[in-house]
Amino acid sequence: MNEDHARACIATIDEAILGLPAHLHEDGRAALTTLTRSFADLVRTLALGPAPERRSCPTCGHTGMRAATLCGYCWTKLTPPPSTGPGSTPA
Repeated sequence: MNEDHARACIATIDEAILGLPAHLHEDGRAALTTLTRSFADLVRTLALGPAPERRSCPTCGHTGMRAATLCGYCWTKLTPPPSTGPGSTPA
């Protein structure tokens, strides 16, 4: 599964659900409630979490994982990025 694509699809569906009219007749409200609950259940089931941090390779420019120590495209050895955890100051 391509997680970036899944996140984009979820965002698109979420926007579409939020854009549905709030003034629906009773059957429409029930259908919207069912749709909203089913979508929320799907999002919980996928449990994608936040998108991983990425960075560009200084040699070839391809994007990879921020924590990578080797470029997955050109195999350049990458220096570890500065820590951004609690108590550190991002560069």
